[in-house]
Amino acid sequence: QYAAGDFTYTYDWEKALGYNKQSVEGLQVFVGGEFQQNAGGMAVDTNAGLFLDPQSGQVFDLGGVQFYDAKTGEPIDLDLNSAQYAAGDFTYTYDPNEALGFKPRVNLGFRSEEAILASGQTAAFTSEDFINKGGDFAYGIAHDMDHRGFQDLGSDAVAGMYEAMDHDQFLGLEGGQMAGMFAAMNGYQIQGFDPADVAAVASAMSRQDFGLLDPDSAFGMFNSMGVDESLDLEAEALAGLINEFEASHFEELGGEQVSQIVGSLDRDHLASLGRAQALGVASALGESHFVALDSGRLFGLTTAIDANDIGALGEVVLEIIAGGLEVADLAALDTDLAGEIFGQVSDDALTAFDDSRVEAALDSLDANFFNAGAADFDSIAGGDTIFDQIYYATPEVLLNLFEGNGLADVFGGKLFGR
Repeated sequence: QYAAGDFTYTYDWEKALGYNKQSVEGLQVFVGGEFQQNAGGMAVDTNAGLFLDPQSGQVFDLGGVQFYDAKTGEPIDLDLNSAQYAAGDFTYTYDPNEALGFKPRVNLGFRSEEAILASGQTAAFTSEDFINKGGDFAYGIAHDMDHRGFQDLGSDAVAGMYEAMDHDQFLGLEGGQMAGMFAAMNGYQIQGFDPADVAAVASAMSRQDFGLLDPDSAFGMFNSMGVDESLDLEAEALAGLINEFEASHFEELGGEQVSQIVGSLDRDHLASLGRAQALGVASALGESHFVALDSGRLFGLTTAIDANDIGALGEVVLEIIAGGLEVADLAALDTDLAGEIFGQVSDDALTAFDDSRVEAALDSLDANFFNAGAADFDSIAGGDTIFDQIYYATPEVLLNLFEGNGLADVFGGKLFGR
C-alpha cells in the first residue's frame, strides 16, 4: 500500500522537525531530531547525528567532523552535553565536499524566550496591524523574533512589518533577522521594494545570512535591485545571494546577465557555489561567454560543478574549458571531473594541445607519474610503469600526440579504455 501510494495523509505543521532534504524526485523528506545550538553558533543534532557549521550554513554527518581542544590543539571526542560544547571552547575540521546538501528550515530548533513572546504577541496580526502600530513597535518585534516566528506570521504580515519600519530601523536589525523577514515574504513582494533599500540590506547580510533565504526571496532581491545594482554588491554578498537561486533563475536571466555576474566574482567565489547553482550558471552561459572567461574564473566555475553533471554542458563548451584553462589549473582538476571533460573533447581539439597541455591533461587524470615531463618520454620508453597496471577511459588520440617519442610504447595501449 505504501509503495503504491494508495493512501492520503494529514499532519500537524507545528510538529515539523525544522529542516528537510530535497530528494532527486523533488519530495521533501524530513529527518529526525532537533539541532542544539551552542554559544559559538555551532549546532548538533544528536539524534540524527548531524553537525551544522555556522560559517557555511552547511550540514554534515557528525561522524565526519573532527573536534580539537582549543588550548592544546589535540583531537578530542567532544561530549555534546558538556560545558566545553556549550561554551564553544573547541575547534573543528571537516571535508567541505561531504556536506549533506540541505539546510535548517527554521532557527536550528532553538528559540529564545524573547522570540517566543514576540511570536505570541503578534500571532494574529495582519499587515495593517503592523502599519497601524508604527515603526517602533514593528522594529521591537522584529528585533526579538526568530526565523520561525517570521515564517509563522506569513508573507503579508511580515511585509506590513517591513513597511512600518523606516530605512534606518530595518538596517538596525541583525543580518539573520533581515534575512528571516525576506525569507518569509515572496519574491513578488520583494521586487516592489525600493532597489536602494534592498541593496543596503544585501550589503549588510553575511554569507551565512543569505543561507536563510529561499530561492524565491533571493531572486526577488536580485530583481528588485536589477543587474546593475546587484553587480555593485561586494563579491561575497553577490555570491551568497546567487547561491540561493534555482537553476531556472539563471536561465530566466539569460547568458548576458549571468556573464556579467560571473565577471563580478573571482575564482574562489565561483568555486564556493553549490553544485546546482554552478551548473545553472554554466548552463545559462553561451559558448562566447566561456571563451571570454579567464582561467581563474573558468577553473572556479568548472570545479564547482559535479563531475556527473559536467557533461551536460556539451562537447563544444568542454573543449573551451580544456583549452582555456591555464596549464597549472588544468593539471589541478579533480580526476573524476577531468575524466568526464576529456571523455567528450574531440580528437581534433586534443591534437591541438601542445606538450605542456598534454602533460597537464595526463596529470589531471592521475596519469603523470614520470616527474619528467612530455619531453622526456623517450627516456622511459619500454619501461615498466604504472600505466601497465591501470586502465583509464581516456581519449585514445593522446597516444599519437608524441608519435615518434616512444609514448605509445610506454602506455602499451593499456592506459586508454577506447
